[in-house]
Amino acid sequence: MAEKPKQSRMDAMRTEMRKIVWPTREQTVQYTLIVVAIAAAVAIVCWVLDLAFNALVGLVI
Repeated sequence: MAEKPKQSRMDAMRTEMRKIVWPTREQTVQYTLIVVAIAAAVAIVCWVLDLAFNALVGLVI
């Protein structure tokens, strides 16, 4: 049985790197804006909840 020559780790890494499909500049900007918008929405929801719980604690105390 003939053995296949072992591929070096660097050759394997280069082969895998060629398979990567990098996003375009427009996609990167779009994804970044989506992440910033979601982060801002979560921050606003947390802020509103903080205000509401603070008001509830103020009523109890």
